[in-house]
Amino acid sequence: MTPPSTGHSLPRQGLLLLVALTFFWGVNWPAMKITMAEMTPWTYRSITGVTGAIGLLLLTVALRQRLSVPRHEWPKLIAMALVNFTGFQVCVAYAISLMASGSAAVLAFTMPLWATLVGWAVTKERPSARRFVGLALGMAGIFVLLSGNFEVLGHSPVGPLLMILGAMLWGLGTVMLKQTRWSIPVLTLTTWMVIVGTIPIVLLTGLIEGYHIPDASTKAWLALAFTVIGPFIFCYYAWIKIVNIFPPGIAAISTLLIPVVGVMSGAAVLGEEPGWRGYTALFLITGALVLVLLVPARKRV
Repeated sequence: MTPPSTGHSLPRQGLLLLVALTFFWGVNWPAMKITMAEMTPWTYRSITGVTGAIGLLLLTVALRQRLSVPRHEWPKLIAMALVNFTGFQVCVAYAISLMASGSAAVLAFTMPLWATLVGWAVTKERPSARRFVGLALGMAGIFVLLSGNFEVLGHSPVGPLLMILGAMLWGLGTVMLKQTRWSIPVLTLTTWMVIVGTIPIVLLTGLIEGYHIPDASTKAWLALAFTVIGPFIFCYYAWIKIVNIFPPGIAAISTLLIPVVGVMSGAAVLGEEPGWRGYTALFLITGALVLVLLVPARKRV
């Protein structure tokens, strides 16, 4: 793995991956909404989890990455998979069926804010003033989305609350990932995380709904195929490459832009109108992520 680039010229391959990642992860939110209109959350997550795990496994083998995991790393890998994948994916699946896709994208990418809070609790590091302001902006954005405008949130506040819980779990899983010194390649770790995290989803699907092939339209199946191939398999690999090519500050730009693409694509594809609360929350949370991710990261570069 090559070290991150620190020069003034940015690698063309990295820029293309950055643009593709931002597009796929942003457009994935309305794509999920389209599929979830015709599939139940458990069946949807089982299909995407199994097909995504197979795709990542094939990618790992094709790139000749080692698949073996040291015995002492398995307990932490299993714990991280249950939090970072199983919990997050189930919360997202239920949330996206209950609220607008653009608002779901905004709430999902509050993850760095929750990761920062958990990181402070774990490391006991005194937060900077910038991060305090960033967290305040992020919480203000969440409050705006939860302030009673059900036209933005959907018909129930359960969706936004589940999305926030999912973002919290994603943040906790991110801290768990960084707190461990892994000896295996990142792609191998990601592949096993998805495999392990998918197992309980598949088992619970059988208990709750039973296994069946959904009677969905071609449009829904195409949206699901897009999610698996682009946002799932490709984007996991692309994110690993981006973090490896760019300094942290540049890599963070993609995280900042994904909710923006999510809101705009939801409006374009599904005709969702975020309203003043949606756009205000997007502005506040994007500002929060700039302070929590981009500004501190630039100081380290």
